[in-house]
Amino acid sequence: MLDLSFLSNLSILYVEDHQSTQEELGRIFKTFFKNVFIASNGEEGLQLFNNKKDEIDIIISDINMPNLSGIEMLKQIRIDNKDIPVIFATAYSESKFLLDAIKLNTAAYILKPYDVEDMILKIQQITKDVENSKLVKLQQVELEQYISVIDKVAIISRTNKKGVITFVNQRFCETSGYTKDELLGEAHNIVRHPEMPSQIFQTLWDEIKVGKMWQGKVKNRAKNGEPYYVNATIIPRFNAKNEIVEYIGIRFLITDDENEKRKFKKNILSSIKESKQKETLYLSEIKKLESNIKTLEKAVLFRNEAYENEKEKSSKQYSQLLYYEKEIKNLNNNMEKTRKESYDKLFELVNKLKKFKIINDDLKKKNDKLSLEMNLRRDEFVKLNDQVREQSKIISNLKEVIEHREHQLERTKKL
Repeated sequence: MLDLSFLSNLSILYVEDHQSTQEELGRIFKTFFKNVFIASNGEEGLQLFNNKKDEIDIIISDINMPNLSGIEMLKQIRIDNKDIPVIFATAYSESKFLLDAIKLNTAAYILKPYDVEDMILKIQQITKDVENSKLVKLQQVELEQYISVIDKVAIISRTNKKGVITFVNQRFCETSGYTKDELLGEAHNIVRHPEMPSQIFQTLWDEIKVGKMWQGKVKNRAKNGEPYYVNATIIPRFNAKNEIVEYIGIRFLITDDENEKRKFKKNILSSIKESKQKETLYLSEIKKLESNIKTLEKAVLFRNEAYENEKEKSSKQYSQLLYYEKEIKNLNNNMEKTRKESYDKLFELVNKLKKFKIINDDLKKKNDKLSLEMNLRRDEFVKLNDQVREQSKIISNLKEVIEHREHQLERTKKL
């Protein structure tokens, strides 16, 4: 089955002096083609072509016509247009017509009466080439547009199979600082930065030599010694025999991005150093707090032991209770004073803990901010927070001991 859908994009000039044949084929052509321009003789056909030459894609014409024959019409057309396909139709098969048609680069030659199916088949074959030619031209225009755009934003070079530069665009010169005369004929490693590992270029050559495309980030060096970074794509170009004839390099400048990454890394390292310093200070404060708590524990233990001793003596020397009553009151007063001092110190310690908590919260907020940039030191800070909670538990236990001591004093008073 013939695929004639593409014919709807084409226009035809049909020249025929026989009225009934013209009407019959004209109707058939109109069902297939986008536009059908009809003329009754060569003179009308030539005039129509000159008026519609930008629209007409193919010509179908009789050879023998009044006023101007098909051969004479085509001779005039060929003066300005050497390529438009032409199909001649005639009731005669004289060799003179055939030779003239061949000389005028006629695409096909059909005899009357028409075999419509054979005619449509020939039209399909010829117009398919026309359609393909249009597509090729359109693609060429698009390709030229793409190349023009890329040439404005990309760094482009071409080298021969040995890596010697054969072409550079203006952006290549502007970026590298070299002129075209300084680059053409030189090896492409003229812009290679000494810090680039040789293994990367070995891999590059291994791939492009076998016809593969290579992509990667490259650090180059300009003429003034300054580095610049590019995202590079190296593409082999082949000839009709599928042999590599040259390499095309397309690069996009990413120097600003690389500099931003390096600046960010430097800031991160600085933040880590600052965090470690604060961590050291944080640990030092915790050690001081632990020392204070241990001292307080020893003082409470000592007072508890003294109280127990006094209680034991009181039970054994009940007979001397009146004598010691005054002493007990004094002792109670001293204990009250001691308790008050303990509470004052405990309150002071609690305030310090609150301040420490504020400092800790501030550090935590800063640490949360840093954690967005890196996921470091998390376990250490979790451990420190656990230690703070342990100290809070110790303080809570200490409060219970003091409350127990107060309870015992109350009981003593009742006795």
